[in-house]
Amino acid sequence: GGLALGTLGTSLLFLGAIVMMVVTSPRLSAFVMLAIPLIVLPLVALGRRVRRLSRNAQDTLADASAYAAELVGAIRTVQAYTGERIANARFTKEVEQAYEAARVSTKARAVLTAIIIFIVFVSVVLVLWVGSHDVLTGLMSGGRLGQFVLYAAFAATGLGQLSEVWGELSAASGAAERLFE
Repeated sequence: GGLALGTLGTSLLFLGAIVMMVVTSPRLSAFVMLAIPLIVLPLVALGRRVRRLSRNAQDTLADASAYAAELVGAIRTVQAYTGERIANARFTKEVEQAYEAARVSTKARAVLTAIIIFIVFVSVVLVLWVGSHDVLTGLMSGGRLGQFVLYAAFAATGLGQLSEVWGELSAASGAAERLFE
């Protein structure tokens, strides 16, 4: 109930801010609308890869944990056959694989975040540059530019909150998928 109501309110804030941006300055709104696919495309394309790598990291860590639990349960047998060295080597290999998978996953997530932040900041600079040029040439007042920036900030906040909800739903979906397996 609370999540749906919050999501509805955030969606209305986002849509209202978009409408007011278009009303305030259709030209600057067009620049913002052009930037959205530039942000969403890498998010979708790289997001799938990040999700796959994250799942691989979870799987390798689960394998290492399962092997450790198996060893602890069968410690007397391992000791009876003096298999400590072999068990230690295999466990070390499992942990190294889990570490490497987690490192690759974290690196992919960091690259994705860096790309999105770069595109967002370039978009903001472009919109402010075009808007300030419009103010200098008299096409727009300074107040109207400030108003547009405020609406854009509301839209960005709403979009950020909606993407957090989407991320939480995706994580829950992934966890549910693992449970059903």
